[in-house]
Amino acid sequence: MQEFETIMSIGFGTATLLIVIVLATKVFRYINSRAEFVPLHRSGALHFIQKITVFASVVVFYNGLMAHAFVLQRGSFLTPELFRLFFAISFTALLLWELFYLWKVKQVKPLQSILAMVYSLPFLLLGIIFWNNYHQAKKFPSVDESIILSLPFKGEWVATGAGATALTNHHDRIPSQRYSIDFARVGEDGRLFRGHGETSQDSETWGTEVISPVIGTVVLLVDTLEDDNSMEYLAGNHVIIQVSDTVFVALAHFMQHSMKVEKGDLVFPGDPIALVGNSGNSDFPHLHIHVQTTPEYDLHETRTLPFRFDEVKRKRFLFWRTARNAYLLGNDRVR
Repeated sequence: MQEFETIMSIGFGTATLLIVIVLATKVFRYINSRAEFVPLHRSGALHFIQKITVFASVVVFYNGLMAHAFVLQRGSFLTPELFRLFFAISFTALLLWELFYLWKVKQVKPLQSILAMVYSLPFLLLGIIFWNNYHQAKKFPSVDESIILSLPFKGEWVATGAGATALTNHHDRIPSQRYSIDFARVGEDGRLFRGHGETSQDSETWGTEVISPVIGTVVLLVDTLEDDNSMEYLAGNHVIIQVSDTVFVALAHFMQHSMKVEKGDLVFPGDPIALVGNSGNSDFPHLHIHVQTTPEYDLHETRTLPFRFDEVKRKRFLFWRTARNAYLLGNDRVR
């Protein structure tokens, strides 16, 4: 896990460094040639179009890249918060500089203005692609079409895979797991593991208590499998809770012999269910949750339903916000 954290940190760190270099270069060049600049309204039509085009490209690219970095980028949740914060601050500073620079025009030849506009077009296109992907990822079934749950845990957790499309959810390719969410617990230091993260026990998620997200009856549980990342039993140790005749909530990848419920038990939101382990098809300790239409999980026959959470604190970019009947996307943090 530390290897992946290092890779993501290097990626965000490198991007931040490049942005700082670009910003510093722009400021330095402006300071050393201020006498050659004139106000935008005195610059002529071509310069005006150039400035508007370049600024529009920067704004679109800014929004698109931020959405990609914080939401669409797989594994972004492994990046330390400080790296993500520095990236956002430096990129925002560049945007604000471009806003200031919009009103200052250096007298250049027409060909240079045209080349500046051409140079900005790839950034505009890339920003549009990123922003469009983000909006595609946000297309989630409505509240009326979704099952409403409570969070199945306490504390801060991150969705390592969530949403209604493959853009932010690796489960989307399997009909029996569509809309599923994988959760990992975030430690007090903002990391998902202790030390080098070499073993399951190093995970902040390992041994964490999971609570019932619904009122319902336990209709199936498996508690005897080892925490060995086995492909033979995909769900590993798991619990299925019946909410109605056609609605069942599945919670999976529990620690062996950690069940706190029995088949037939009536559970309520907040009741202890089990402890998170690493049983079944699990690369690292995490909680898997989905809502299905059958009392047993079958890879080929089971079909899943969209679900949302009644009330959560959610951080998708940099700030925490209260969200009601909320759906989640990959990299979302909740508590």
